[in-house]
Amino acid sequence: MNKLAVGSATLLAAALAAPVHAADLPQPVYKAPPVAPPVAYNWTGFYVGGNIGGGFASFSDSSIVRATTRTHTTNADGVIGGGQIGYNYQFAPNWVAGVEADFQGSSQKRSSTSVAAGVTTTETDSLPWFGTARGRIGFTPVDRWLVYATGGLAYGEVKAMDTFNTANMVATTTGNTTKVGWTVGGGVEAALFGNWTGKIEYLYIDLPNTTFNSVAFARPDTIGTHLHENIGRVGMNYRF
Repeated sequence: MNKLAVGSATLLAAALAAPVHAADLPQPVYKAPPVAPPVAYNWTGFYVGGNIGGGFASFSDSSIVRATTRTHTTNADGVIGGGQIGYNYQFAPNWVAGVEADFQGSSQKRSSTSVAAGVTTTETDSLPWFGTARGRIGFTPVDRWLVYATGGLAYGEVKAMDTFNTANMVATTTGNTTKVGWTVGGGVEAALFGNWTGKIEYLYIDLPNTTFNSVAFARPDTIGTHLHENIGRVGMNYRF
């Protein structure tokens, strides 16, 4: 009986002492899981989009009427808008190359009047539509922003109409043609949300001299016009 009592007392003492020893043990240290760094935006892929802006055209005109040469400049400002499609390839951490084509409608049209050799001439120039096919090379100074230069082919419909008015006769010469020239410019594009990006862009377009031959006042006459175009526009692209 004494042995049983002694054994029970020993077990009870050990049980009471266990929490004291456990409290003396070092407590585990818990660390927060590491946070993955944000993934840098990648510009590679196809995209389509739309744009709207303003065009500021300068038509350098020359007319030969009754063997008299007349030259002047007509400025034609207006609203432009259209769409674009392209492809980007990010070939280095901060460099992007690509191609883009766009097509624009334009409200640019302007008339001017002058008098020479007894003939009052009213010339109306317009650019109903134009488009470009360009290469692009860009740099990403910070994540989700692209600064780029662009250049390539430009084309568009150039229309001209001259009305010649004398004391006893009125004659009209008209012509329109699609001209091919060149363009250069640049812009800034930013990743907005989801697959959408927004851009601001400037282009200079040069369409070479166009000559229209006609007959006015029973003799051959010509109209020549050279288009210089500055456009600024904003746009949005959806990237696939």
